[in-house]
Amino acid sequence: MNRLFALLSMLFVTSLLSARTADSLVFHLWPNGAPESNGLTGPEVQLEGGRVANVTDATLTVYPGYYPNGTAIIACPGGGYVRLAMSHEGYDMAEWMNKMGITFAVLKYRMPNGHAGVPLADAMQAMRIMRQHAAEWGVTRIGIMGASAGGHLASTLATHYTADTKPDFQVLLYPVTDMQCHHGSTQQLLGAHPSQDLLRLYDNAAHVDSLTPPAFIVMSGDDHVVGLKSPLAYYSALVDHGVPAELHIYPDGGHGWGFKNDFKWKQDWTTELADWLRQLGAKRGNKGETDVQRMSWRRVSRFMPESFYASKEAQDIATRIIYYQAPSGGWAKNINYHFKYTPEQMAELKKSLNGPTIDNESTTQEMKFLAHVYRYKAQSNWRKAFIHAVEYLLNAQYANGGWPQYWPKKNIDNGLDYSTHITYNDNAMVNVMDVLKAIAENNAFYAPLKLDKKLRERCQAAFDKGVECILNTQIIVDGKPTVWCAQHDEQTLQPASARAYELPSFSGAESVGIVQLLMNIDHPSQRVIDAVKGAVAFFRSHEIRNIATEHFRNAQGMNDMRVVPSEGNVLWARFYDLSTQKPFFCGRDGVKHSSVYDIERERRAGYGWYTNAPAAVLKAYPAWLKKVGTAE
Repeated sequence: MNRLFALLSMLFVTSLLSARTADSLVFHLWPNGAPESNGLTGPEVQLEGGRVANVTDATLTVYPGYYPNGTAIIACPGGGYVRLAMSHEGYDMAEWMNKMGITFAVLKYRMPNGHAGVPLADAMQAMRIMRQHAAEWGVTRIGIMGASAGGHLASTLATHYTADTKPDFQVLLYPVTDMQCHHGSTQQLLGAHPSQDLLRLYDNAAHVDSLTPPAFIVMSGDDHVVGLKSPLAYYSALVDHGVPAELHIYPDGGHGWGFKNDFKWKQDWTTELADWLRQLGAKRGNKGETDVQRMSWRRVSRFMPESFYASKEAQDIATRIIYYQAPSGGWAKNINYHFKYTPEQMAELKKSLNGPTIDNESTTQEMKFLAHVYRYKAQSNWRKAFIHAVEYLLNAQYANGGWPQYWPKKNIDNGLDYSTHITYNDNAMVNVMDVLKAIAENNAFYAPLKLDKKLRERCQAAFDKGVECILNTQIIVDGKPTVWCAQHDEQTLQPASARAYELPSFSGAESVGIVQLLMNIDHPSQRVIDAVKGAVAFFRSHEIRNIATEHFRNAQGMNDMRVVPSEGNVLWARFYDLSTQKPFFCGRDGVKHSSVYDIERERRAGYGWYTNAPAAVLKAYPAWLKKVGTAE
């Protein structure tokens, strides 16, 4: 991260040069020399279609609004980080913007030529110039806009801003949002052989948080240059973090249309953007479909008013869920079924999926939604899909009773095959067992499906095997049961690693769901009782008292986390060392540290290192002892 922000020690705007044209002001961003060179030499090259290349002198051309309405936008043209489409992704929009009262600025940023920090430095400096002149131009809020690779620059500023360069909103046209979707942009920005750390640094979806500026995103469903997967991931990250975001996917038009008149959806997207800018921060339209489109899939699937699940909209979502069901019966993760796509867009998304999993509540959440909708309309294909999913869960179970993260076997993105481990992380296995237990007991939620007795008995048998696996994986210390690791080796049953910063450990977080599942078993065996007592003893002896955590913006304006005093508060560490039983923290380098301040800011702020979840177990424990008729 230091590499990205080495530029920030430079002085702010000093004696900026400006030259007035008939309708605009042109500012040279670095009149005294840029803080970092892009290594390019020679004159700027003018290309066809109003494009330029070999940019070494960054400029900002500002068109003040005719009757300023308080809004300004900085546009970043695209061009794969090797050229800039200055006309149709920049200058051509100025008059339209000005007529709306918007002060419009076009950033001619320097080409990176493998110097990744150069374009971002220019975007930050452009934001400083705009803020310096805001009062003069009647501007109270400034947004960043970008098309294609310019969309990557815009979303980079929106997620990597500093205290003085944060945009108030972002407008993205067919954007590159990570370093996977467009090889040319990646090579020009990061060089021919970028490290994994550098790729992650510029994966902007991974850096979205609740403070990220609101976003308006426009794409074409047949964009085969950037595609849908990465921009959709960015949009999903915004929604998941509660950031106001609006997404428009038009059926066709390909890539690179900008403000061109031959893009047949031009009037649609410009009208939608104008409306969004006028009502930024407010919900538009009637409650119902538009509001649902703005919500996370988790909220739509579980936390809507009961009447919603009887609606036509919910039935349409159920139909889309079936479309994405894998042949094995499960579902891939992170699919927003409530988004409306064209058939072509759905087909492209389906091809891009990584395979069925129980991670992130996948498969079980789809099953619950189908069962919920089926209660109000007994449609046979929903029931058939649900039963197919039950078979998936039964088939995915190991002989030892555990469940892997992915089944059939699937390597995760970074190539480390921890997806085959018995997975307690994020309650993956617990979620599966809760559903199977409810089916076995013919719970009222699933009763309308009228599942046959034989299938329910198989679910009960699978649940019982799962309990046996839980008991067999509980970590024993000095002959006494304690808690569990977030994942266990499927062969040895021993604690196992996952991602680089998720090492074998006693887990203070994932063990909670396991204990709650055991406490919900009627007439538990003595071994189950001992398992619960052992875990409770561990939670009690590993409390961390009088602290809390808080997220904040550090001196560089970046999201960070710190531990603060909090009298009477109790937390637990997410990970405890298997040898010392002391809390540890780990960065992406896989090295253990005793302090959360010893790991990189990105991991410190971007991961849950502390939890209060065991408090719920301790609160329920006395009543559980009474229920099962046992003493401490």
